[in-house]
Amino acid sequence: MLDNNLYKEYKNEILTLYYSKTAYFEGTKYAEENNSHEAYYYYQKVDSLDCYYSKANTFVKEYIKEEITTLKEKADELININNESSHEEILEAYLEKLKYLNENNIINKIDLSNTEDYQNLYKETLKIILDNINKIIPKKEAELKYQDIIEYIDKTLELLKSNSNTEEYKELTKLKEKYNEKLHDSLIDKYRVSYKGARYYKSPLKIYDIE
Repeated sequence: MLDNNLYKEYKNEILTLYYSKTAYFEGTKYAEENNSHEAYYYYQKVDSLDCYYSKANTFVKEYIKEEITTLKEKADELININNESSHEEILEAYLEKLKYLNENNIINKIDLSNTEDYQNLYKETLKIILDNINKIIPKKEAELKYQDIIEYIDKTLELLKSNSNTEEYKELTKLKEKYNEKLHDSLIDKYRVSYKGARYYKSPLKIYDIE
C-alpha cells in the first residue's frame, strides 16, 4: 500500500509538472503571436525539472537582455558629453543616468534590478560617478570649495539611499563627514579676526571675546 506521505509527494510532483507544462504551452502560444511580454510571463513559471525548462529559460534570458539593452540605450541618451567635457559635466551627466536607472528598473512589472545585466550596468555607471568625484576633489579642495564637494556627494548618496548597505554608500558617507569637518573649520577661519591683541572668534552661531 502506498504510504500517505509518499502519495502526497508524488501528487505534488505531478501537479508541479502539470502547471509547469501548462505555463510552457501558454508561453509558446504568446511567443508565436509575437507577444513577448506575455510569453515571458508564462515561460518564467516553467519548473527547472520540466523537460521544456531549457527552451523556456533561454527565452526568458533573451527577453531580459533585450529589456536591459533598451534601458541602457535610453539612459545613454542622457549622456551629452564629449572629449572637451569637464569632470563636473561628466559627473552631472552620469548622475542623471543613475537616476534614470533607479526610476526605470521595473518594466512591464519585471524588476530588472534583480538581474546580473542590470547590476553590472548600475555598477559601471556608479564607478564613473565615483571616479569623477575623486577627480574633482583636488581642485575643489585647493580652492577651499568644500561645499561643492559635499553637494556632489549628497547628490550621489540620494541616488544610493535604497542601497545604503553597500561599501560605496558607506565610503561616501565617511567622505562627506570629512568635508563637513573641513567646511566647519574653514568657516571658523573665515570669521576669525585680530584687533589690538584681542582675538574675536566670530561664527554664524557664536561670538567669543577672548581678553
